[in-house]
Amino acid sequence: MRKYLNMENSTLELNVNNYNNLICILQENFLAIVEKNFKRLILNIRELELNKILLDIPNALFNDDLLVMLNIFLEKKQINIKLPKNVIIVNTNCNNILNEDYIYNKIPFNEKTESLIINSINSGINIIVDPVIDFDDITLYMSKLYNFFDKIDDYDLNIGGFMISSHIMREHPCNAYLCNGWKCKKRISMLPKYIYIDSNLNIYPHDLIFERYFIGKVNKNSISDIIDKYFLSDNYNNFINDCKKTFINYLPKYPFDLFPLIDFIKKDVKNHE
Repeated sequence: MRKYLNMENSTLELNVNNYNNLICILQENFLAIVEKNFKRLILNIRELELNKILLDIPNALFNDDLLVMLNIFLEKKQINIKLPKNVIIVNTNCNNILNEDYIYNKIPFNEKTESLIINSINSGINIIVDPVIDFDDITLYMSKLYNFFDKIDDYDLNIGGFMISSHIMREHPCNAYLCNGWKCKKRISMLPKYIYIDSNLNIYPHDLIFERYFIGKVNKNSISDIIDKYFLSDNYNNFINDCKKTFINYLPKYPFDLFPLIDFIKKDVKNHE
């Protein structure tokens, strides 16, 4: 079994609409989630499922090595609940910003939401800035994002999305899946660091929901076994080869520090569909 290193900060996201299917996946795979060394588990649920899921999540997932993030579109103005210490709520309703220590408000960044983000940060509210990148002009979007960073230079930000320092990526291509993890000193797994499961129980690397990257389908085999088999597949080679193309075609002249690797891959795939 290939195991993620701590430094890879790997994530498993379950965007499964059927609650019973979601819990079934967790109950059948909780040992695999722990053994694979995922560091973040993202569960997309409904507001009315909040209390129930805290009872249904296997106890092994309530541990200090794993951050459990409950993505919820919250409509209530106040949430009174006691959470396990490794669990936070991510409120995806940017029209209902809540100010609680255990709630992080996820706000997509664009010109319409910039003032909302700044006002929320100035009020001490927990914010996750979610860059929803414009594929038609990624560089222009990133320029606007960096102009926004300049306006809140005194604050530490929580940034969503899969973005890596372009400097670090140039120095250490393993961050873009571009070195043999079993021959380098770090022994990086070379597996996708973000595993996404959709409502049809299909598994993809990151949110690259394209057939050419398809990992498999949640079934009687454990998530760990499915991911390990992916390493030997043509679809895995597609993923790695497209990472290489992105690295070669975009990174050399890229002007910003944060490089949205996955968004550039999406851009190329959509341009060639």
